Amino acid sequence: MFLLRLRLAASASVVFGGFLAGILFLAALFSRQTILARAALMALSVSVLGQAVSQGCGAWWLWRSGSWAGLSGERISRDQRPRRFKAWLTTHILLMAIYLAAAAYLTWITFGSRF
Repeated sequence: MFLLRLRLAASASVVFGGFLAGILFLAALFSRQTILARAALMALSVSVLGQAVSQGCGAWWLWRSGSWAGLSGERISRDQRPRRFKAWLTTHILLMAIYLAAAAYLTWITFGSRF
């Protein structure tokens, strides 16, 4: 239940963070204020971090359940297709790592550099 709530909160942060980042980027573009640009980068960083959390939850759920749905809806277990299970798990973990690196870079740009 906790994992479902965490994934729901991550999805909400992705949607609202991306929406807020877009609005703040436009506001920074037209008003030429750097504080709005920094706020937009931070909102985008939160949105990307939400994507990382969502991918981590997907990897955990796949590992815990050990099965996934095929294209026609049938359940496929890790015992039936162990290579595909490892490929899906690796894909989730790699996407999570990429999103974490992107969020860290955006945070570094926001606070570490000078515009």
